[in-house]
Amino acid sequence: MSEQDLREIRAFLKEALQASGKKGRVLERALGIGTGRLQSLFDGSLDLRVRHLLAIADVLNIPPGDLLAFTCRETSANAKYRITDWLPHLLQREDGKAMPKTLDQLKELIRATVHEELDERGLSGETKPRGRKSGTR
Repeated sequence: MSEQDLREIRAFLKEALQASGKKGRVLERALGIGTGRLQSLFDGSLDLRVRHLLAIADVLNIPPGDLLAFTCRETSANAKYRITDWLPHLLQREDGKAMPKTLDQLKELIRATVHEELDERGLSGETKPRGRKSGTR
């Protein structure tokens, strides 16, 4: 992560906390830092830690990912992958169900989808399979 990204995150956190209207003392207690140390977090003299991000998200009552989603433009622009490239089971289908985790689950999903589509078109299993006529070789 670049220094530019870190500056961007700190500035964003400062803006978000100020916009929330929360008092500095309340935030310092939630972050587990000393009185008057909030500014040190924003100016970079106090290291920003994951526990700080989690505490800020908790104080703001937002998902922790929101704190990074709108920052880190340089790192995001250079990224070649998404976490779902390695962990595709994290993706959600349109129906809200998780994506298949195994090949067998994927095959079953495909079968069910094909059958559903055939049913909608009135082609479900009512046609005889093509092949030899019975009694002929």
